[in-house]
Amino acid sequence: VSTEQFSNLPTQRTVQSLYTIAPTVARSGLRDASGRDRDPSVGGSSGPENNYILDGVNTTDPAFGGSGANLPFEFVQEVEIKTGAYGAEYGKSTGGIFNVITKSGGNEFHGDGFGYFTAKGFVRDTKQFPFTGSAPNGFSEIDAGVDVGGPIKKDKIWFFAAFNPQERKNYFLTQTFHQNTENKITTPFYSGKVTWAINPKHTFTFSTFGDFTKQEGFLFGGSGFGADPATFQGEIQTGGHNYAARLNSTFSQTWIGEFAFGLHLQRSNVLPLS
Repeated sequence: VSTEQFSNLPTQRTVQSLYTIAPTVARSGLRDASGRDRDPSVGGSSGPENNYILDGVNTTDPAFGGSGANLPFEFVQEVEIKTGAYGAEYGKSTGGIFNVITKSGGNEFHGDGFGYFTAKGFVRDTKQFPFTGSAPNGFSEIDAGVDVGGPIKKDKIWFFAAFNPQERKNYFLTQTFHQNTENKITTPFYSGKVTWAINPKHTFTFSTFGDFTKQEGFLFGGSGFGADPATFQGEIQTGGHNYAARLNSTFSQTWIGEFAFGLHLQRSNVLPLS
């Protein structure tokens, strides 16, 4: 599925939301810190049984399974979804393979500026309260960024760069006394790629992308009794950065080579307030 297709689909604005457009792929109920769907079920398997590859880097969470990286729409050129009968070069999955390619630059300059927002006044108030846990009481969100791609040297070196900071505030009412409390989630998504045509037979590509996410304030909304909101104050740090390098070579009419290196760095920290 290419960017020309999915940019017109009514889905959430991350690459994770595109996965469920394929047959046999369904929502698993798992969500990220911002409440968006993640780690879908493929053919009845659970969310952590998939394999996630972004720009040739295996970004599957090494500790808990599931996807260890995410990207906004504007950074993605193409999404390939394999739900079965995939080749021997793919593995580590009893569910699906999700292969994502980020955008590259070309001989002409192209760019985008974009912005989306949801004000708290657009979200309805809580009418029903659970017996345990806190009740969500609305949210506000802003999602804006820019991207640009073009030549460093025409027909020789091209670049693509993008930055998309996202911020979301979640509001809660505690179960016992209906006290107001909130948390803030920030994710400064970024992506960059350089493509170098060394000569007609060799092409080198280097790319990097990251999704450092920080959740501050009232944590674990929906869990615990919430009688004292200070008990649940802290910070959760997730996401990380990724690097990929690839050399594609044609040695002769019968010999070709592909040499790749990938590095996926990911954090998962829960820190108390003090």
